[in-house]
Order: sequence, then C-alpha cells, then structure tokens
Amino acid sequence: MAVIIETAALTFRLRRMGHNTPLEFLTKSQEIIEKKKKEREENMDKNRLPVTKLINEFDLEIKYGEDKITSTYIKSSNVYRPSLSLIGFFDLIEEVSNIGIQIFSKIEFKFLENLPPIERVNI
Repeated sequence: MAVIIETAALTFRLRRMGHNTPLEFLTKSQEIIEKKKKEREENMDKNRLPVTKLINEFDLEIKYGEDKITSTYIKSSNVYRPSLSLIGFFDLIEEVSNIGIQIFSKIEFKFLENLPPIERVNI
C-alpha cells in the first residue's frame, strides 16, 4: 500500500511541475515496443528461414506454389490466421507486406469449400 501511495504522491508532484506522467509513460512504452519490433525484424532479415526447411521439418503438404518453394524465405515471426480476412474484414492487419506465416486450419478450408467455385476465386 505504501508503494501505491508514494506513486500517487510522485504523480501528483510531477503533474504540478507540468509533467503528464501517464502520457509520458505511454509515449516511452510505444518507443520501446517499436524499437524492439525493428530489432526483431532486422534479426529475421539476417536469420531468414527457408520455407523448404519448414516443409521438411513438419512434413507439410504443399497445396499451391510448389515452383516458388526453393526461393521463398520466412522473414517475419508473425503468425496470421486469415479467418476474418476471408469474409472481408481487413481492419486489424497492420502490415500486409509483413504478415509472416499464414495458417489455414480445417475451419478456413471448410469455409472455402462451402462457397460456390466462382466466389472462391474472387476471395
């Protein structure tokens, strides 16, 4: 309880001095997060993962793009399930160019199977 009281007292004193500590905390937190994100992306560029290694390690079945496998590398550690995108909702995708790995489960495949063929092509 003493820590909470001291924190409140410190915030009060700083606010009287013209500091907006919640805003400063938010700004600094966002800076740290962005810095770490860039570091992670830089490391992924250096440590690219060949798609062939992923396919071999997990015994994955190739559904499309077999001709591009040897020249394709995973550069992002992001994992993306495109369920909402299949129905047209894209608002939550921050960086379309850096999605990373897309995972289609039985749910996504079942959704596509239930669509008429012409609609599957348009998605």
